[in-house]
Amino acid sequence: AVLQVQGQAAPCHVAGWVVDAGGAPPRTPGHLHGAEVLAFSSEAACLRHLRDYVVESDADVIVGYDLVRAHLAPVISRAEASRAPRVPDFGLGRLRGAASRVRSGGGGPEAREVSGMEGRLLFDVQAALEREQRLESYSLSAAVLRFLGETRLEPGAPAVERLGREDPERLAALAVRDAELCLRLFGRLQFLFRYVELARVTGVPMEYLVTRGQSIKVFSMLLRKARLHGYVLPPPARGGGTEESYEGGAVLEPAVGYYDEAVVTLDFASLYPSIMQRHNLCYSTLLPPGGPPPPLTPSAADDRCGSGGGADCEEAP
Repeated sequence: AVLQVQGQAAPCHVAGWVVDAGGAPPRTPGHLHGAEVLAFSSEAACLRHLRDYVVESDADVIVGYDLVRAHLAPVISRAEASRAPRVPDFGLGRLRGAASRVRSGGGGPEAREVSGMEGRLLFDVQAALEREQRLESYSLSAAVLRFLGETRLEPGAPAVERLGREDPERLAALAVRDAELCLRLFGRLQFLFRYVELARVTGVPMEYLVTRGQSIKVFSMLLRKARLHGYVLPPPARGGGTEESYEGGAVLEPAVGYYDEAVVTLDFASLYPSIMQRHNLCYSTLLPPGGPPPPLTPSAADDRCGSGGGADCEEAP
C-alpha cells in the first residue's frame, strides 16, 4: 500500500503485509525501498491490521488496477471466510459498524461489486483506461509502458506461488512496486483533477462518474437548469412496470457552416466529439488562407489540443 497526499511529490508512507507462519520478522526490509514490512503469524491478524490501517489512514480515494476483482474482493472474501474474532466486522468504509461485502455485479460472471465502502471513492485505473483510451492491451504492464515509458516485471502464477512460499518479502516488494506504478498512472493521467471538475460541471457525486452511465450526468444538468428557471422535472420512470412504446426524439436538421464559438454537447462519448478530439478540430486550430503557419513545436500543439496532447493529438493540416 502506498499512502500519498494529493499535491505532494513523495508518499507519506509505504507498507507491505506478509503472513509468516513462523512469526519471524522480514530478513532484508531494505530491499523494499523504504517500505515498512509488517509480518504476522496468522492471516486473521494480518487482515485485522490491514483493516485498522485503512480506517486510521482515512483515505478519501482508494486507487488500484483491477481494484475490486484482483484486490478488494479476495481480501474481503478471506476476511469473511476466516470468521476469527474481530474479523467478521471487516469494514473498510467510513460508516462505523458497516461491514464491507462482495456481491456479484453486472458485466459478466467475473464482475464484482463491493458494498460497505461509504465515504471512500474506489477508483479502478484499468476501468478508467478502458472507458477513455483505445489500447491494444489494458494490462498494467502495457499501461506502464504506454504512459510512463517504463517496463514492469510481471511474474507468472507459478512464480508468485513460489515467492509466497520461499520469499514472501520479495513478493511484497513486487506488490508495493505495482501500487506505486498504479498511483503514478493515476497522477500522470490527472484522473483526480479531471473527475473532480467533471463532477462539478455535471453536478453528480464523483462515485457516479465511475459507477453510472452518461444519462445521469445529463439529467443532473437538466435538473440544475430547470431549478434556475423555476421548473420541476418529473422523476424518471423506474423499472418493473409494463413497457410502453414511445416515439423517439426529434432529429433536427444541422445548421451547416463554420462556428467560431465553442459548441457545448451533452453527449460526452458521442461520435462527433470523438472525431473532433481525434483530429484536433477546433476553432483555435483553424489555419485560414494567408494566415501564419502552425507552430512546429509539439508542446505548442499539445497546449491547443483539448484532449491534453498525446499520441492521438494531431496538428491541423
